[in-house]
Amino acid sequence: MNTWLEQTTRRKAMANLVLCALALGVLGLAYWADAAYWRSLMHPSLITAAGLDVQSLRVSGYRDPSVSVVSVHGRVLGNFGVKEAERSYLVRSEVVKPYWAMQVGHRVLMVKSETRPAGAATGLLRAIPQDLASDVFPAQLSAADRAKFYPLLLDTDDLGTAETYLAYTLIVLAVFGTVAWIGWRRLSGRSVHPAVKRASRWGELPGVSARIQQEFQHLVRVRMKGWRLTENYLIRDSMFSFEVFRLDDLLWAYPSVVRRRYGGVIPIGKSHSLAMHFLDGDANAGGREKAVARLLSAVRARVPWAIFGYSDELKSAWKSKRQTLIDEVQRRKREQA
Repeated sequence: MNTWLEQTTRRKAMANLVLCALALGVLGLAYWADAAYWRSLMHPSLITAAGLDVQSLRVSGYRDPSVSVVSVHGRVLGNFGVKEAERSYLVRSEVVKPYWAMQVGHRVLMVKSETRPAGAATGLLRAIPQDLASDVFPAQLSAADRAKFYPLLLDTDDLGTAETYLAYTLIVLAVFGTVAWIGWRRLSGRSVHPAVKRASRWGELPGVSARIQQEFQHLVRVRMKGWRLTENYLIRDSMFSFEVFRLDDLLWAYPSVVRRRYGGVIPIGKSHSLAMHFLDGDANAGGREKAVARLLSAVRARVPWAIFGYSDELKSAWKSKRQTLIDEVQRRKREQA
């Protein structure tokens, strides 16, 4: 029969597995809905003058081009004399992106690129926006002269954005896939949850699990944003995760404040947490400033022999001389017994 700890961690594994299945399903539907676009993004097709003529007819009929990401070979004649400036006020920079005229076959294609294309360009193919067309082509331009230009824009900058989105999508797929794999292994019994492994080292698992369950349900001293401090344990219980630490194993704890800034410049707030280092793991309990202070006070009262406060010396000792810190905490514990 599974213990309460094993049942709890299995429920978390199932919740993670369901979440990942939903997320992967949504990504799969998004790919299926626009599969041609993603395939062209990964493998741009070479389009000729004849192909551009076909796409021009589609645009003239108020339809989008049937191809998304293409490569074009041609001869750059110069730029249209129109530039688009993108400003970033956070870092006080400006990027100017001109529009180039590239001759492909018997007509001229407009190419948006930060640098002059070297005889070839790859980007997203779309119709020239109306406001841009009015800036480039004078109203008095004859129909014959206007016909010398494709009503199309090859945007090489948007391609970079699309490739970035694709990279992010692949990263998200990898993350959710890994979480789903871990959840499946735990559900199938091929791996054991870290909290169960940790508790098994404290004694016979059924007895330890029963004590943790009893304190989790009836002996909570402090509650804070998914964390519970009981008489003997620090327990994290959220929708998708579960952790448990024994307070007697606490070595070092200190409050932490992280100042958040938008774009690295504009302050938007602070994050408060209590960092705790145990013999067999680390915990970082985040919450409001007063809640963190209340948790710290309760932990200090329960484990007075632990080391409290932060300094560069302690950080260095934790990394390179951890056993010395452990011996010091054990000595203080014996003295206060």
